[in-house]
Amino acid sequence: GKTLGFLAVEKEEEKKEEKAPKKEKAQPAPAKKEEKPAEKKEEKNPLDLLPPTDFNFFDFKTLFVNATNKNEAMDFFWKNFDAKGFSIYKIEYEKAEGEGKVLFLTNNLMNGFIQRLEHFRKYAFGVHGVYGEEPNLEIRGMWVWRGDGLPHEILDLDSYEYHKFHRMDPTNPEHRAKVNEYWTHLNEDEDTVEGLKARTIKYFK
Repeated sequence: GKTLGFLAVEKEEEKKEEKAPKKEKAQPAPAKKEEKPAEKKEEKNPLDLLPPTDFNFFDFKTLFVNATNKNEAMDFFWKNFDAKGFSIYKIEYEKAEGEGKVLFLTNNLMNGFIQRLEHFRKYAFGVHGVYGEEPNLEIRGMWVWRGDGLPHEILDLDSYEYHKFHRMDPTNPEHRAKVNEYWTHLNEDEDTVEGLKARTIKYFK
């Protein structure tokens, strides 16, 4: 009698085990399909939810890039800049050992940083470049973006920890002069920025 009891229990367990995977396979697939579109609809960039600003960012970018006299474009920038709705940062890349020795390799590093921010173009403008001489090249840039502080587009970068972010105070004359220097000294192999020769200059717009 006991053996039959054990066999009956084992058979029941086998039946349960057979049925269980079928249930698991059938249920998750439709659930995933339903969840994904809902998540996408809800995702809104926090920068789109900020209070309206009087600073027409798109107009400034267009004006700046097309201006033959960048100093005039800078005058427009400071007259119209909205310090509550935007932040200005100087970005410096902290080189690993062996980096910054060869220009084309350093250019690749700089371009990689810019490419990873492709989705951020609507909200930001910057002049980013390689400065100095081999084998002591530096990657730096001066940026302005929507919002107060560092947005998630910057914080989520895989190379975030290898950069220093210095916030510029638009009321500080020294900081304003530094922004002007980065944004007007654009001639490669001619102009200097913070004592270093501009080697490769890129707009982020």
